[in-house]
Order: sequence, then structure tokens, then C-alpha cells
Amino acid sequence: MRKIIQKFLWTVDCRLWTILCSCVLVFLCSCALAYANNVSATNPSLTQQSTTNSTVEVEFDISWDNSWRTSINYDAAWVFIKYSTDSGSTWAHATLKTSGTNPTNFSQGTGTGLDIVVPTDLKGAFLQRSANGSGSVDTDDIQFVWDWNADGLSASTTARVKVFAVEMVYVPEYAFYAGDTTSTAAFKQGSSDTDPWYIQNADAISVTNCASDGFYYVSGDQIGEDATGSAFSIPAAFPKGYNDFYLMKYEISERQWVDFFNTLTDTQKSTRDITDSTGKNSDAVVNRNTVAWSTGDAVTTRQDRVCNYLSWADRCAYADWAGLRP
Repeated sequence: MRKIIQKFLWTVDCRLWTILCSCVLVFLCSCALAYANNVSATNPSLTQQSTTNSTVEVEFDISWDNSWRTSINYDAAWVFIKYSTDSGSTWAHATLKTSGTNPTNFSQGTGTGLDIVVPTDLKGAFLQRSANGSGSVDTDDIQFVWDWNADGLSASTTARVKVFAVEMVYVPEYAFYAGDTTSTAAFKQGSSDTDPWYIQNADAISVTNCASDGFYYVSGDQIGEDATGSAFSIPAAFPKGYNDFYLMKYEISERQWVDFFNTLTDTQKSTRDITDSTGKNSDAVVNRNTVAWSTGDAVTTRQDRVCNYLSWADRCAYADWAGLRP
């Protein structure tokens, strides 16, 4: 499960640590290099194109600081690929070939031992330490297998590729409390107590807005609250925060926002422009935000700063673009 906001009573603003490796694909290997924050990628290249399997391997080196793995949890990098077949005018999300841990023909590279974990949606992979340890990660020659046929390309297509990464933290499956112990808590448990909800499994939750033997909430006319006062059920499929998941390690930085923004079309940029009248209303520095855009690519002079002026819709758009979810 990948998500950037845990449900119920708290939210987390997230900074996507982004790496950008640009290269020309299918089937050129002219490459550029870029860094962002503590994550960096070097020496991107394309290799082992297979017209039989309709795949090509995207190779890169990766490093980041303050990494760890213990018997309880660990950090990781969520890595995904964008491609363009029209010289960078539009960008689409690349589909990987195989899901699972260290899939066939994917290479873990050399250096810090990393596992490659590809979810079933094939929209990216987690790179995480394969053994307990801490410190900086520095691994060369990692290879992902891109299934370009699944994305509608052919062997004669010329495409550009960008590789991005997001620093994450793995949160293991565990019970937790939602709410607080005050009389105005949003959620309560039991017939008359003010205890918070104790979420101890991923089962469906039966809820009412009055005291009962089960879970209930105090009516406060909040948006999203049950308007009828009747009992309802939070289904088992709803992500309650009990199952294990990955959470972004930091807030979105200005560099990460600009990297995202610069893959959008002009129309999309106008919708997501945080420098317009609905945002900071300036291309100058306002409240420490240095992002500037009028036409072409946006720029920032403080790449590692947390990017303010982002709306909920902006954050959802970023998460969707990165293959994550609220």
C-alpha cells in the first residue's frame, strides 16, 4: 500500500525527494544528470533493448543519506519513470515489466545491497536495504525493465525518459489509537467513555453517532460526517492505517514541485500554477517561496525548501503523477 496521508485524525504534508535522470530512449543513449536534495542519480543509460519481449532496461546509479533498516521498519526510495514521445511536450508514466521482489532481468546493481520491490500495478518500484544497517546508500548500475509495448510504443519509437525517486518510510502493520481522550474527541469507543478508537485490525468498522457498545463519534456538523445520525460501516477495503504502508519521509520541496510542474502541458500548468492570484500571486520570493513561472519551465532558487502555497488539489495531483495516493 502506498499513500501520503494517513486517514482519521492526522495528516502529513510530504516532501518528495526527487531525482531526475534524463536520457533519450528507443533507442538513443544521450543522457543528462540532475540532483535533488539527499537523493541523487548518476550515469543514466538505456541498455538491453529486446524487440522480442518489447522491453528495454533503464539503468542508473542511486544514493541517499540517512538510510536505515531494522527488524521493525526501514526507509526506501520509490522510483518511477516518465517518458515522452513528442520531444518533451507531454509525459506519460512508464509501466514496468514484472512485479515482485527482485523480478527477473531487473538488476540490484552493486554497492549498498538493495532489494527492488515492484507492486502489482507496475508503476514503479521501491528500493530498500536488503539487510539491517544504517548510513548512506550508494548503489550503481540498478536496472529496471520497462515494458514499452504495454505503454503502446513500438521498437521504432523514439522516446525520452525521466527517472524520479521519492524518499519513503515503511510503516509496519500494527494497532493504533485514533482520536484523543477529551469530551470533544471526534471518535470514541464504548458506551460512555472518552477513549479514542483502538484500530486493531483491517476489518469493517460499524459506527454510530451515539454512545453504544461499539465505535461512535460526537456530532460536530463536520464535512464528511454522517448527516442522518444513523449507524454506518467503514468497509474492510477502506485503508484504515492498520495494514503496513509506505509514507513519504519529507514534505514536498520546491525542486520536487518544479520537477512535477515541468512535465505538465501548458494547460495543466495554468491549473497548477502556484504563482497566480490564487497562490502567492507573484514570481518574486513570497513567504520564502521562490518558485517562478510565466511560460516554459518553472524555476526555483531554493530547491530544498518546503514548497508552500500548495492546495489539497495540488498535493493530490502530485501524488497521482508520482503513482502514490492520499
